[in-house]
Amino acid sequence: MSTARTSAFATAVTRTDTPSQPDLTSHCGRATPIPGCGVLGAATIIGETAGVHRFRSKAAFARFTGTAPIPVWSGNSSRVRLNRGGNRRLNSALHMIAVTQTRGVGPGKAYVERLMAEGKTRTEAVRLLPRRISDVVYRTLKRTDTTASQTSDHKMAMAA
Repeated sequence: MSTARTSAFATAVTRTDTPSQPDLTSHCGRATPIPGCGVLGAATIIGETAGVHRFRSKAAFARFTGTAPIPVWSGNSSRVRLNRGGNRRLNSALHMIAVTQTRGVGPGKAYVERLMAEGKTRTEAVRLLPRRISDVVYRTLKRTDTTASQTSDHKMAMAA
């Protein structure tokens, strides 16, 4: 989905008096049950992904989103650094979901606290969270894509 289509969708969402969740669900299936993912974030994810079938694995999807951490070794410490590559709009949408989950909506807060208990700094823990969210988004989109293809196959069979 281009920026213009995302903006048009956001304008349509703003103009409607009724909740836009059912409208988004009719377009993109089950992308919004991810805690912390709003309507505009889901639209951005779906539009920028342009079909999850393009990615061979969740690791390839994470690389595309720029959430795959890059390992850095220095002496005895093993750390990861920020991946500056990937799709920045998609990375931004995943980051906003991570920030929302870190503040207590969804499993992100528990994940960050567990990593901090293991010795990571808060910055490192929050930096790792979008990768986990990317995996959840990939699974959700993959499930939705499979369901949509089965539905279209069924409709074609019924039409024949």
